[in-house]
Amino acid sequence: MSKSDVRRLMQLSVDGRGYAGEVENMTPPKLTLKTEGDRSGGSDGERKVELGMEPMELSYTVKKADPDLMAMFGLVKGGDIAITLRGGIDRSGTTVAEVINMRGKLIELDQGEWKAGKVE
Repeated sequence: MSKSDVRRLMQLSVDGRGYAGEVENMTPPKLTLKTEGDRSGGSDGERKVELGMEPMELSYTVKKADPDLMAMFGLVKGGDIAITLRGGIDRSGTTVAEVINMRGKLIELDQGEWKAGKVE
């Protein structure tokens, strides 16, 4: 992204439930190859051998507590849930769409700070 690019239209969908306008921020998964050092064949130096990918992690923050998200925490019948990130980047007046589709589990639920007299 260049300095003139602007991210817009950020939306999250978790197991078919849309959270447009409710997402404060998202951090897409970091893509990292898992490697191991190898010195086979009498090699004098080590080389990296790919062993697939490191585990991927997505994080996001929604504006308020959602019972549907809380119900999906941990074990979900039938396995993983579908998570879709959608957005766009404005580049010189043209919007370029971005879509990331994933499957996984909600393994952490941080309910933030609670304050007396204030409900968010």
